[in-house]
Amino acid sequence: MIFTERQKIQDRGFTLLEFSIMLFILLLIFSFALPSFNINFDSDLLSETKKIAKLLKNLRHQAILKGESYRVIFDTKESKYTFKINTPALKHEYKNHPDYPEPIKLISSVEFYSVKKQIKSEESRQFEFKEIEFDKIIGQEFSFNIDSSGFMDMFDIKLKDKKNKIALSVVNIMGDIEIGTEEKL
Repeated sequence: MIFTERQKIQDRGFTLLEFSIMLFILLLIFSFALPSFNINFDSDLLSETKKIAKLLKNLRHQAILKGESYRVIFDTKESKYTFKINTPALKHEYKNHPDYPEPIKLISSVEFYSVKKQIKSEESRQFEFKEIEFDKIIGQEFSFNIDSSGFMDMFDIKLKDKKNKIALSVVNIMGDIEIGTEEKL
């Protein structure tokens, strides 16, 4: 078989168009893989805080879509949290959320160390955060509500591990959540 000069040139490699398409496909694959790759490098403390924030956002969306109310209960002694549900049929009674029937335990290296709830000050008629103290040995349960219109109680919870501290704050009744060090919040 005799090759013409043109066939020899074509057999040498990729055209610029083929190379561009291949590069585009690889970049597309990396753009989907990179966010999940970064999650693996988050500390236990940050990943646990992000998990709580994501669950709170999901519950708020469910409350709006389904017309249900929820109660989030933080147990500081056991370092766990529970989700309860109230449907219109239950009146004012809360039961365990079907998607989260068991309390969710924090990773063993992470614990709650502070809870703040927003209360209305009698003197100034302004809303302010009041820190609720608790003894880690005795512990306490703190509950916050998400109503069927999606409004949330405003609160801060602070978590810590051996080295770091982080805060999760529900900053307004619309359920906006901020995560950061306690100096920033």
